[in-house]
Amino acid sequence: MSESLRELALTELLEPGDFARLGGALTTLLGQPVAFVDARHDPLWGQAAPGALSQPLIVELEPLGYVLAAAEPAPLAAAATLVNALLMARWSYLSASRVHDQVVDEDYEALQRSEARYKALSEELEQRVQIQLATLEARQRQLYESERFAAIGQLAAGVAHEINTPLGFIRSNLNTLAQYLDTLKQLKQLPADLKTFWKEHGLDFILQDSHDILTECIVGTERVERIVHDLRGFSSVDATQMEWVDPGECLNRAIAMISMQKPATVQLESALAPLPAIACQAGLLSQAFLNVLHNAVQAVEGGGQIRVKTETDAAGSQITIQDNGPGIAPENLPHVFEPFFTTRAVGSGIGLGLTVARDAIEAHAGKIEIESLPGQGTTVNIRFPS
Repeated sequence: MSESLRELALTELLEPGDFARLGGALTTLLGQPVAFVDARHDPLWGQAAPGALSQPLIVELEPLGYVLAAAEPAPLAAAATLVNALLMARWSYLSASRVHDQVVDEDYEALQRSEARYKALSEELEQRVQIQLATLEARQRQLYESERFAAIGQLAAGVAHEINTPLGFIRSNLNTLAQYLDTLKQLKQLPADLKTFWKEHGLDFILQDSHDILTECIVGTERVERIVHDLRGFSSVDATQMEWVDPGECLNRAIAMISMQKPATVQLESALAPLPAIACQAGLLSQAFLNVLHNAVQAVEGGGQIRVKTETDAAGSQITIQDNGPGIAPENLPHVFEPFFTTRAVGSGIGLGLTVARDAIEAHAGKIEIESLPGQGTTVNIRFPS
């Protein structure tokens, strides 16, 4: 920087007006005409008298020019000293300005480099965030699937148990009926005293019991048919097509399924009035109701009561699921719909049941709210607009 300033010409430190003002002042002080020339003695301003002396104008030991006047050496040297002082002040100003500009340029370049690094880091961070978000979304989908499959697994276990019951007595009854038929086959032997044979083998009872057996088998097959019908509604949980369905039918299907799973100590009562049909995915809505009912069963699994009620008003339809369990602590109530939030023991659930239920209900323009107080049970209100 200093080297470049020492190479400055005199005209870069003094403007044309400066020469005129300095020349006029020095002429007055010296009483002689004054002139300025550059380092090569080329005229810059004024015209000195013949025989004029010259004094160098020096900045950083380098003569940038000369001041000329037909004056005594001492006054001329003093005049040159004044001009040199002005030149040094101008040089110092330019030096500071140049340094400032250099620092600003360096700072600007550093800022640009820093901004480039920040932009690169920001882009890298954004890529990492996108990757993490994609990973989280994938894991969330997996957990949603896990929650759905867990519910389906419980449902399958309940259905298997429920189907086994009618199948068991159908099988037993048919075996008994086969034995009865074997007894009746003996009639082909035409015993001498048919009445005695009839009485000894209790054919009156066999005929009546055979009728009862066939009736029970028919009831059992109808029961299996109802179970399969209810289960079929859950098989369409991934279906995307919408259909107009009474949400009460989905609720009734969920009640039938949860009834197969609940302990005998849990009483389930329902008062279901017909509701206006809504456009929905019936399987998804049935799954949502099943999740809410499952939570209610868990709350009273040691013994308690669950009441389910449906009703309509001017605003739409409402489904109320109420249990008389221990209730929910006030500090936990705001978090019940948050993914993975659970107050149950580790291994008893992943805390997605109500989250999945809320998402499914809201996807059908519905709204779900929970009211609960410790020791006073829990009430879940689900509303669908008319």
